[in-house]
Amino acid sequence: MKNVQYIIGSVFCIGLGAVATWGGLNLQLFVMGVPSSGLFPFLFGVVLITVGLASLFIDVRNYKAHVSNELSSFNSGARKVLSYFGLSIICTLLIPYLGFVIPAFVLLFILFKFVENIDWKPSLYLASGFIIFCDILFIRMLGVQLQSFNI
Repeated sequence: MKNVQYIIGSVFCIGLGAVATWGGLNLQLFVMGVPSSGLFPFLFGVVLITVGLASLFIDVRNYKAHVSNELSSFNSGARKVLSYFGLSIICTLLIPYLGFVIPAFVLLFILFKFVENIDWKPSLYLASGFIIFCDILFIRMLGVQLQSFNI
């Protein structure tokens, strides 16, 4: 039964990504070579579709093999969802004071290390990689200024 729920969740993720992609296309991606308001929803939708398709592939494979995932208990899943929700709110509240980089890095490191139980080195690499990716995408390529540390 849990595997069917995972499949439904993956299909929902794909559908949400399709709606975001469609909305981004309707808002225009570029205006005279400059990124427009539809670019970020479009990119977000493409990422959701990609994650949803990868998740659907894994879920269907697990369903066929009758393998139960470690997240089969409701309590574990609810704890993770509440952890993500609470830490995201804390990160959002800290951004005006500490900028984007520090709260986002700490949020990701805590999520990877303590919520997802990933070893500290891969957690450090993943969190650092995300921050570098955001710097390259938003500041260098799109010219968006992220909140910086204010003293």
